Amino acid sequence: MNCPVCRSEKNSIFLERKNVPVHQNLVCDTSLEALWVTRGDLILMMCECGFLFNESFDESLLSYGEKYNNSQMASPVFQDYLDTLVDHLDLQDKTIVEIGCGQGDFLKKLCVRNRGIGFDPSYVGDEKWGRCRFVKGYYKPTPADVVVCRHVIEHTSRPMGLLNSIDAPKVFFETPNLNWILDNNTYWDFFYEHCSYFTKATLELSFQLAGYEGEAQESFGGQYLWFEGRYMGSGGEGCDIS
Repeated sequence: MNCPVCRSEKNSIFLERKNVPVHQNLVCDTSLEALWVTRGDLILMMCECGFLFNESFDESLLSYGEKYNNSQMASPVFQDYLDTLVDHLDLQDKTIVEIGCGQGDFLKKLCVRNRGIGFDPSYVGDEKWGRCRFVKGYYKPTPADVVVCRHVIEHTSRPMGLLNSIDAPKVFFETPNLNWILDNNTYWDFFYEHCSYFTKATLELSFQLAGYEGEAQESFGGQYLWFEGRYMGSGGEGCDIS
């Protein structure tokens, strides 16, 4: 299988686990339901570019509905972290689209001074909240000043398809840091839902191939990577979004 980022055929098996649960954050109603969860194979391939991907990933096995819940908002530390991201982005009077907004916690913080549209099939709540509008479904390309996407790109086996579908001059993406996982021996962070793993270099490469200029940085104690960039297009001409 070719690398989903650089298309190279030069990749090799990094880790193999058979018959693993496909969901990490699915709330089950009974113990029997939990025992009979859907399972799939985790066969992680390492490309020469440094990108890690599950060649056996089957998107049809996943179900991101109302029973899916990966909220971390019960943690004051995590809430403080989101506040630092809002301050860092420093957006005012912009139209923001968030891909995979969960229950809209981050987008609501951003929309104190902006307008927002959030997409997520697991969203539960009102369609409108203040200056936010929520779509209970997967992302559809929507014009915006900024596209925000946190902890979603690692869930897609076609990351370049996602990046090439964005209709905005500025992006802010966040994803787990593969180097942090390896350096800290946190091998339980390899699981079925995450079919794409990025290093700093491969995250930058992915956005570069999609026409974005920017730099990846470590965050949350090195556990995460974020990429903040501007669309340059095939001609290399930037967009002024100030």
